[in-house]
Amino acid sequence: MRTLGQADIDRLRRSHRNLMISLALSLPVIAVLSVALIMAGINFPLLGPLLGVGVGWLLLIPQRRLLDELGLTSKEAKAILKANR
Repeated sequence: MRTLGQADIDRLRRSHRNLMISLALSLPVIAVLSVALIMAGINFPLLGPLLGVGVGWLLLIPQRRLLDELGLTSKEAKAILKANR
């Protein structure tokens, strides 16, 4: 496993925390949008998964950029975060 400086570890922690906050805030929005799609009679079985994948992909963009910048894989980042807890 690669070692990181304290500044990089702090950036990784902040990015992970921001990702979890974004996830927690986006889940209720997805639920409301899903209900709105169902009530509007839109073909939900097709649009629902696409909506979920799209939101997930958008949420992961900043995390992936940081991991690429630090030269880490997601498993390495998880191990570093776990070791620093």
